[in-house]
Amino acid sequence: GWDLSEWGGHWLDAFRYFNGDRPVEWVMGQGRVRDARGYGHAMEDHGLCVFEFDNKARGMLDGGKALGADTEDRPTLTILGETGALYLRAWVERLELVSRNGNETFIESAGENGETDDNTWAPWLQSMVDWLDGGTPPLTAWEQCRGSMELNLAASVSMLRSARADLHAEAGMGDQK
Repeated sequence: GWDLSEWGGHWLDAFRYFNGDRPVEWVMGQGRVRDARGYGHAMEDHGLCVFEFDNKARGMLDGGKALGADTEDRPTLTILGETGALYLRAWVERLELVSRNGNETFIESAGENGETDDNTWAPWLQSMVDWLDGGTPPLTAWEQCRGSMELNLAASVSMLRSARADLHAEAGMGDQK
């Protein structure tokens, strides 16, 4: 139910996290923008982003108002791998790991109504405090966020140009084709 320009960065960051923050080689984005406005800018009614990592794993983010609300039946995030699948359902209320043969399922709850506890943000905040005290860059530093931001921006560039955007991690976004 959210557009790619607002929530897309968070979801794309999750994809990158689950694939070890590997570089993305290319991205294609498509969106339908009509009358929706929010936060002072146009928002997609529907948006799609397809991309490929350097290890040939692919991701697809399908978002926008056209999809409607999340339901218990449909995963919010699905990751398919060689040994099984991971399903994140209903905004972190349920995390399911299913083996390849489908016989084993592990379900973890984030708490009632998807609530989190004090341990959720503690590592992030502690890394910021450590950095301010002269330590290493925090978990939210530019170096950590750059790849996800480039991926999100490249999806927008691809939408605007109606063409695939090729990324070159060493030189930033690189040539757009």
